[in-house]
Amino acid sequence: MTKKQTNVLNMATVLAFHLFFLLGNHYPRHILEVDANNPILLTLVNLLFSVFYSCFLYLEFTKNKTFFSPQIFEPNILPVYRRKGFRHIIFLMLLQMIFDGIFILLDGLSISSRFLSTDLLMLVQWLLIYTILSPRSFSSWQKKNLIGLGATILIIMSIGIIANFFLINDYENLLLRYETNAPLVIAQKNNATFFWELKASVLDTIIAFVLILFHSSETEQKGTEKAFAKTLLRCFVIYIVFSLAVVLKVNFVPEFSLVEQKGGTRESWHPSENGMPTYVQTYREFYRSNGKNEELECCYQSYERTLKYGSKELAVIHSNIPFSSEFHLVQKGEDASENQEDETFLVEGEEAYLVHNQAVCYQKKGVPTILFFHKLKDLPEDSRVTAVCIQLLSDGNVYVMEYATDYMLKYAPDFMEEYLDRIATGNFTDTESWWMKNSGYRSNFAIEFASEHL
Repeated sequence: MTKKQTNVLNMATVLAFHLFFLLGNHYPRHILEVDANNPILLTLVNLLFSVFYSCFLYLEFTKNKTFFSPQIFEPNILPVYRRKGFRHIIFLMLLQMIFDGIFILLDGLSISSRFLSTDLLMLVQWLLIYTILSPRSFSSWQKKNLIGLGATILIIMSIGIIANFFLINDYENLLLRYETNAPLVIAQKNNATFFWELKASVLDTIIAFVLILFHSSETEQKGTEKAFAKTLLRCFVIYIVFSLAVVLKVNFVPEFSLVEQKGGTRESWHPSENGMPTYVQTYREFYRSNGKNEELECCYQSYERTLKYGSKELAVIHSNIPFSSEFHLVQKGEDASENQEDETFLVEGEEAYLVHNQAVCYQKKGVPTILFFHKLKDLPEDSRVTAVCIQLLSDGNVYVMEYATDYMLKYAPDFMEEYLDRIATGNFTDTESWWMKNSGYRSNFAIEFASEHL
């Protein structure tokens, strides 16, 4: 095989290894399992993966070959491969376990620090692997293209770090308002972790590709030109083998495997003849096995409501928790226990309904209208909007305060100043206290926000 064909096969193999681990376990790649229900069995599976992966890395960076290179089994090479290769493979696995220990220690950090630290550690691990395996005479660290290699890796890592910011921004904003055990916070954390694992696997793969290409540019490789169709066939064989490995992992050691995906459409329960928009809800959920009684744990969930009136699309609302888990409250009586979370409520005797905790639908002169909370502060005075805000705040929906305050201070100052003064002193009604406890909303955030706007 030529150098180009070897590179294609090696990059295809790296991608297959990383896809196998992503589908069968949590990223980053590791051997040791601590939080698993079956830690010994799962550690053995990870160890087997690491043995094959280390063999592949040894072939690529030390022998400049691939799994399909026939020369690796020749009698004059095999004894050397056994001796030196065994030592290198053991060393690589020990190195992986050292990094596993560091990854375990990082679990105590905040999610932003953990994501960033793990990204950097993956890079350090790759640089150590390459330095150990690549013969010194061929090492890119000795060559002039070291600057090019460093610049390429710097750009890749910078993109990865910027991606982290977008992944955790919503989660950290939620932590200001909600407790860590609130459903919305848990869902957002799971989603951020899921996307970070996808990003980490991509980052891991790209760094490997870069090192393979730079190493190839620094080595001499003799080989006869093969038909490229044979190279593609070998890539196909690689993915067949890894697909079978994934099937075996999911069926015999399912813990942490990505085993199920759900998605679909749920129809509206708001009939158009009531003069209100209907909605169509679509959802997507991914589940990993927890290895216990075939139970599944949701690792990603996304929900979307498309609001329509007739054939006209009015708005699209996104959420990370099911729309049945609403945060708003409807006043049912003086006793807080009589109140309940519900979508539909009355504004000046007419029906309105909330869409998650992001918007409210109501009628204005017989026309269905959607009010997004985040746009409240920029609206001109509107008596129906004012009535909606008063109703929501009076019902005990404290979270609306941060969206409605600017608008209400301009157009209903008497009500809002009295409301803020009460909240700033922590004088919550029984209904508000009950709602905050149920939804995981932080009372301290409400008190600080009200105090700042008085």
